[in-house]
Amino acid sequence: MHERSFLKNVGLIGALALLALVANGLLNERLPAVWIFVVAISGTLGQEARKLGRARRLYRALRPQALDVLLYIGARVYDLSGARKPLLLTSAVRDDRYQRVLTHVNAAATRAFSMHTTGFAFDIARAYAGRRQARAFQRVLDELQAANAIAYIRENAAIHIAVASDAAAKLKLLETLGA
Repeated sequence: MHERSFLKNVGLIGALALLALVANGLLNERLPAVWIFVVAISGTLGQEARKLGRARRLYRALRPQALDVLLYIGARVYDLSGARKPLLLTSAVRDDRYQRVLTHVNAAATRAFSMHTTGFAFDIARAYAGRRQARAFQRVLDELQAANAIAYIRENAAIHIAVASDAAAKLKLLETLGA
């Protein structure tokens, strides 16, 4: 898929930063149109960083496999639903200190081990353009889970998605099968 390879070339943190720049209208370069609509970065992502004296951008990263899955989900949901409202990324990588701070402000944050600390997990807000987008998102989640590319949990405000370390091979298989 040309669009995904374009974003892969800008690097791990770069792709999320690029999406943020586009979302905030700070980037004038032409990008493949589909990526403008598939995923947006929440303004709250990394907001607890200031309590740790750190930059929010440290928490706007994912492992390459997780980034591939995030972009695949966004593009697939867009293709299935046609919704122009992007899915909203609300959480990405965290370290242990950030996770501890988060447990004080987010009831869904675990006090035990969090997959977010590995860079293999992210959260998507449960805020959709409509039923069609919500159903498309559910279908994509189910397809990816059936392929053992992800596991997901529904939380009150978000869907927590943990990505398999071999997700890239599973995405390639799904694309080959036309899923």
